[in-house]
Amino acid sequence: MLRAIIPALAMSLILPSIAESAEERAVGADARTSLGLVIYGGGFAMVRDQRKVDLAEGNNRIALTDVSRSMDQASTILRAENATVTAQLFDFDILTPDRLLAASVGQDVTIISTHPQTGVETLRRARVLSVSGGPVLQIDGRIETGIPGRLAFDALPPGVRSAPSMVADIQTETPGERVLDLAYLTDNLDWQADYVAEIAPDGSSLRLESWATLTNRTDIDFTNANISLVSGQVNRQPTRQPKAAPMLMRSEAMAVSDSAGGAPVREGLGDYHLYRLKTPVTLSQRESRKIALFSPAAVQSSRTYLFRGGQHYYGGRSGEQQLNAAIEIHFVNDPKAGLGEPLPGGTVRLYQRDSTGTPVFIGEDSIARTPENQEVRLNIGQAFDVTATRRQTDYDRRKDSIGTVTTTEHEIVVANAREDAVTVRIEERLYGDWEILSSSAEYEKLDAFRLAWDVTVPAGGETTLSWKARIR
Repeated sequence: MLRAIIPALAMSLILPSIAESAEERAVGADARTSLGLVIYGGGFAMVRDQRKVDLAEGNNRIALTDVSRSMDQASTILRAENATVTAQLFDFDILTPDRLLAASVGQDVTIISTHPQTGVETLRRARVLSVSGGPVLQIDGRIETGIPGRLAFDALPPGVRSAPSMVADIQTETPGERVLDLAYLTDNLDWQADYVAEIAPDGSSLRLESWATLTNRTDIDFTNANISLVSGQVNRQPTRQPKAAPMLMRSEAMAVSDSAGGAPVREGLGDYHLYRLKTPVTLSQRESRKIALFSPAAVQSSRTYLFRGGQHYYGGRSGEQQLNAAIEIHFVNDPKAGLGEPLPGGTVRLYQRDSTGTPVFIGEDSIARTPENQEVRLNIGQAFDVTATRRQTDYDRRKDSIGTVTTTEHEIVVANAREDAVTVRIEERLYGDWEILSSSAEYEKLDAFRLAWDVTVPAGGETTLSWKARIR
């Protein structure tokens, strides 16, 4: 009798808890009340997603769908007023044919076969016995491998989801409508700065536009999101995240006055800069979208022709070399020059109008994050009409009581085929304990290894610079 009573008593204690177990309810993006994104330049973002839901007294199992598959699971914060989150489950293995078949093991499905001549379809019921190593089906009392046709399922099996979901158990003693506040970090959201500069023919000024290119590789849409962009290097520890789907890029340039509501509002965020967009933006999955970062600026600039040498010229004998000057555009990021904005790192693309007024691409370079009052230097290519011939005119290497001493002489003949005179900068990099024994022009010592000359080359003419160095 005791053997019969004890199991019955135990079952009576278990059944109420099973009965009280909440049925899962899906809460999708249609229940969303607000959405915010803080996007960082390192390829990740913080998502804040608020949704409205009715909670019953006791335990509620809520499946929040339409969350990022690239969510950092350890970063999630889920809160609701007068409620307690007791458990969380992350399910990012979304619906696929293989998973659908595997979840149907032990269930009946419909096989649809099409006659190859008549096109008539035949429907048969089958039971899925196994999928290990391939499908095993029971059809009309026979055990068969393979699928003789296509499969139709009566419904989604339990636990199979059509979208990535975060499932939470939420306990409350006061039923009613709540706003669930979900915050998490996600990979595969990124932004970068891109600049467009139209330069005057003489290089004395340029018109600078700045764009923020936002890229979404998370496989979900962020509709009407309040977006902020953080400029600065934020440290993160590496995490193992699900892979993103291949990107099908769709670029869209948004006019500031039409779509972005004006330039973003910039504010300090500790040691970083934050750009807050004034109006909500929809960033669809697998999409790249451009937003104007700040208003176009007229900036004073200058152009330099540069020949830069290296240490290898001084370690031994070297032959004659033909060189083209590098073209550098530089400006100071300050209000006096017409700018004075913290510049996020990115790519600057330069254009110049031809005689018909058509902008023509003339080069590009990347810039690092540039605070106010610092100089920006852009190497945009090599000049066609400003060239040089470099040669070593003497070389001696010997040892003394202290060590090895190298004496080397060089000259560089700069030619200018342009119709106007140009100033050319020649930079050299030496090594060891060095000194210039003689020079045909004054030079500037830049640091312990570098020195530079600025020489003027007349229109259609040449200028020769020579120097002698001793290196210990």
